[in-house]
Amino acid sequence: MSLIYGEKFGKLYLKKELNLSLSRNEVLLIKGNNGVGKTTLVKLLIKYIKNDFGFLNNNTKKVYYLEENVSLPEWITACEYISIIEKIKKQKISYILDELFDIPKNVKIRHLSKGNKQKLALLTVLVNGADLYILDEPSSGLDKGTLNEFVMFLKDYFIKGQTLVIISHDNSYDEISSRTMFI
Repeated sequence: MSLIYGEKFGKLYLKKELNLSLSRNEVLLIKGNNGVGKTTLVKLLIKYIKNDFGFLNNNTKKVYYLEENVSLPEWITACEYISIIEKIKKQKISYILDELFDIPKNVKIRHLSKGNKQKLALLTVLVNGADLYILDEPSSGLDKGTLNEFVMFLKDYFIKGQTLVIISHDNSYDEISSRTMFI
């Protein structure tokens, strides 16, 4: 059974019909030029917006979504934020990813670099327990070395048994995707 299934669905302003079937344990990489509707597709998949036409069925119960433009509470420390997320999700963050990213934990989020803010967002969204993980441009702000380590983390530890959708222009995710959808 498909986790998400859509047939000839979309938004009128996209001027295209989309077809999609996403199964459990699949890693779908979505690519396309700017402005073609990748983020709109994600918002349709998670029911944030409604499709104007066609059929779209979503059988997920819990989706963890990392938006392209991350907004974090700037007035607390990274450590406080992680603690809050763990309480909300009733799950611990990945100690492997935590060590890999090495985020300054006792610094207020407003003082973190863009790359460290992105790492913090990734660290807290990739907590186990979701039916589906969606990462919209997860590489934003990451240097090449961190990006390569992150992709290896996904490959070696995370994607086994997980369903993941990655929206990216970056070719680094090609090796871990089950398939690629071009919009």
